[in-house]
Amino acid sequence: MTKNEIAHKVLAPIEDAGFKAYFVGGCVRDELMGKEPHDYDICTDATPIELHQIFSKFSNVSENSEPFGVTMPLIDGEEIEIATLRKDITKGRHPKIEFTRSLEEDALRRDFTVNALYEDQYGEVYDFVGGVDDCKRNLLRFVGVAEERLAEDPLRAFRFVRFLAKGFEPAYTVDEIAALPKLDFSEVSKERQLKELRQMLAGPYFMVYFDYFTAIGIDEVIGLRAIFEDMKTCKQSPKFHSEGDVYEHTKLVMKAMMALLNQDIERESVFTENDRFLLMLAAILHDVGKAPAGRKNGCKPNRDYPDVHDHDVIGAPLARDFAHNLGLTNKEVSFIGELTRLHMRMHTLCQMTSDYKILRITSRKEFPALVMLAKADEMGCIKTVEDDWVGIHNTLQLPRVKHCIEMGAMPKQIITGNDLTYAGLAPGPDFKHRLETAHKYQIDKKETRKDVLLKVALGTTSPKVVLNG
Repeated sequence: MTKNEIAHKVLAPIEDAGFKAYFVGGCVRDELMGKEPHDYDICTDATPIELHQIFSKFSNVSENSEPFGVTMPLIDGEEIEIATLRKDITKGRHPKIEFTRSLEEDALRRDFTVNALYEDQYGEVYDFVGGVDDCKRNLLRFVGVAEERLAEDPLRAFRFVRFLAKGFEPAYTVDEIAALPKLDFSEVSKERQLKELRQMLAGPYFMVYFDYFTAIGIDEVIGLRAIFEDMKTCKQSPKFHSEGDVYEHTKLVMKAMMALLNQDIERESVFTENDRFLLMLAAILHDVGKAPAGRKNGCKPNRDYPDVHDHDVIGAPLARDFAHNLGLTNKEVSFIGELTRLHMRMHTLCQMTSDYKILRITSRKEFPALVMLAKADEMGCIKTVEDDWVGIHNTLQLPRVKHCIEMGAMPKQIITGNDLTYAGLAPGPDFKHRLETAHKYQIDKKETRKDVLLKVALGTTSPKVVLNG
């Protein structure tokens, strides 16, 4: 329903029955700040029992939610959520509440001043906590005492950083947030945490307020703090990473990724909010394997930084595990793992002379994301000497790479497993290698004759094909 429809079909009947009804929270805030609301929340001083006397049909959900003051009448076949005004009668994480007729008492139990705003059907706004002024100043401030609001619901810590990531300015310094008592997130579900985290990391100002993310302890709650601390133990070559250890590099890559994604916002958007979240998470995790690789490989002679050449292979399962523990979907877990596993291939793409090898990268569905990660990774390295890499921009301009990108999908294999079986070869572990050998020959030699390709697969012809390297 539109705002006018809600005012006419929901607020007006409640007021005609002798009660008060208001738009509340984010919709009032957004309109005051010149933004289009995504939805409209409603509150009233009418109790659920009284609402049943006003409306005739209700959602089944109401049976479970009404004791907590949330009633859902069905109006024109649509569920309309209406919250009865409440007040806290005890303090703490699980305060007892009771219904109230007072807007001010309801406002005092809300999270942020900019969310404790009410508007009646005639457009008059009611503000008891300075929310209107904070909207004008784009200021994010807890209602009352921050420590108390956070203790009531620790998920508000996630919401606090999420609002900052969307563009609000904090009313508190990083030191003030860090000095707050440690929060207990044990009863906050991973599903609720992840829902906030998706919007937070996708926010265009997340890295501007990254210090608040760590100060309020969200990195520790989701398991990132241990990873960050491990990154800090891994030194890097001062020639190619004068920015410092892996943690410092990772922060620069995160900032670069945010900048690239914000350029996307300024243009016609290509990436959805969830794409932005996944790309930011990939930036965080792309080098998660460096410290473990360094411990495994140690330092080469005359160097005080470890050898991490295989950090992509070591890091991929670590990134997948982290994404899985966050609660991401299997598809998203695979995406994060593949970006971690393949990100170093973007550095060697310029050296490849085989179309087959190039296509194995450029034809992947993750390739656009790999390009974004390569750009951010390059921007996150502060080099004091030149190396062999021409950079991702120049790599993408190489004729052979451009040709493969334009080809799009990997050409279909002419030789199949059935062809090998029909030729008398028993199925076995070498089938995959034989098929890949024939496929590589097909693409690199532009060979389409099936009899020739079958000989290559069976190993009865002379062409020397190397898949690795």
